[in-house]
Amino acid sequence: MTIAVDGDRDEGISVGELGSTAEAPQEDDPSPAPSPRRRKSDMADLPVEEFSERDLLMSRTDHTGIILTANQRFADVSGYSLGELIGKPHKIVRHSDMPRGVFHLQWAHLNDKKPFVGFVKNRAADRRHYWVLAVVLPLEIGHLSVRLKPRTKHLESAKKIYSKLLEAEKRERIDPAASSEALVKAVQEAGFQDYTHFACEALVEEAEGLRNVLQTEQTEDFATYEAISEQILELNGEVKSVVESFDRIQGSPANLSIQGSRLDEGAAAVKVIAQNYGLLSEQLRTSINAVWASLHELNQTAQQGRMFAAAVSLYRYAIDQFEMEDWPPSAPPRDAEIAILKKCRADMDLPVQQCFRLIEAETRAFVDSIAKLRMQASGLAVTRVMCNIEAATVRGDTSGLSEITRRLSDFQRNLSLSLDNVQRVNAGLSQGLASLTRRNRSPVTRAEAP
Repeated sequence: MTIAVDGDRDEGISVGELGSTAEAPQEDDPSPAPSPRRRKSDMADLPVEEFSERDLLMSRTDHTGIILTANQRFADVSGYSLGELIGKPHKIVRHSDMPRGVFHLQWAHLNDKKPFVGFVKNRAADRRHYWVLAVVLPLEIGHLSVRLKPRTKHLESAKKIYSKLLEAEKRERIDPAASSEALVKAVQEAGFQDYTHFACEALVEEAEGLRNVLQTEQTEDFATYEAISEQILELNGEVKSVVESFDRIQGSPANLSIQGSRLDEGAAAVKVIAQNYGLLSEQLRTSINAVWASLHELNQTAQQGRMFAAAVSLYRYAIDQFEMEDWPPSAPPRDAEIAILKKCRADMDLPVQQCFRLIEAETRAFVDSIAKLRMQASGLAVTRVMCNIEAATVRGDTSGLSEITRRLSDFQRNLSLSLDNVQRVNAGLSQGLASLTRRNRSPVTRAEAP
């Protein structure tokens, strides 16, 4: 089913935690309403204290956002009974403080058959509020959402961003699409590559916080992705050092040509050296860009896999809690709901393994690009030697040539050191991937990646 994200749909409506196409019951709505004690105005904007760090809220909706099932903790925290929740639009817990741009971005993810991770402020039946980090999955039969109580610094970042977006939506009347773009730009300005990077870091840290509260062991997959991410971060630092070193010498071919033109003799030879150096410099630039792009692909894949591994852990906890809860007789069959949850967890485990295999392939491509860069960099030694020879055979001031050869020598030394470090980290990365115990190791291409 195609999910509209344009004017045909209320962008403030959410899936799972994030809304529906139906309107929430109003005060004059003839449908059953919660008891008056939960509607006191003096409860407005107070937090729901009953929401603990151990709680996981779960609900499944159809494609229009109507709640089909929910767990008891969702009912307890929201202040509604299960009977009041099931059959109602999920918009019943929507809070007016949520900017519509968040929902626009969510629909874009779900429309692309991708899970959505986001911080959401909800309103309980007594008008108190509670924040969650929601992980919403698109299903063939609707959507499944699991939420946990946020506890990391990322929630405060989201609150600040949401406040600005909400103000822009109200005062400047920006539409949901523009608000969504502003959301992405805001997380980038906060230091993240894109929204997926922000969502990944938030989910991983929140899931790790929950694991510590529950005192459970890390899964092997998640631990492996954590190690991979640390190694990629180290690789990023080394490649960045290479880029910065190259930037310091990229004007050397032109400077070499200028220095040669000032010589009374040997100018022709220096000019040829400068031309060859210019060609080599362009090749190095191309290779360094290729290395950087290859590392970016590797990092993106690792982020995706890390996020899916965290989501798998989260759904595992949700299943454990769901199995221990009392199940009302009026609800859909318990075993069927547990089977749906387990299938979702298995579905998320597939991209975890796909990302592992893709990382292996991209690591090999990265190693190849490093090898090519090292080979091309060896040509710098020839250029440096030729400059020294010319400086020794001509008369006049050759201090300019000497300075250029010194810079070349520094760059070559720094480059060699960085490439050695890259090779060392690559060896550790390859060893970690080889140690995985998974048996399904069939080849995967980027087109097959999640």
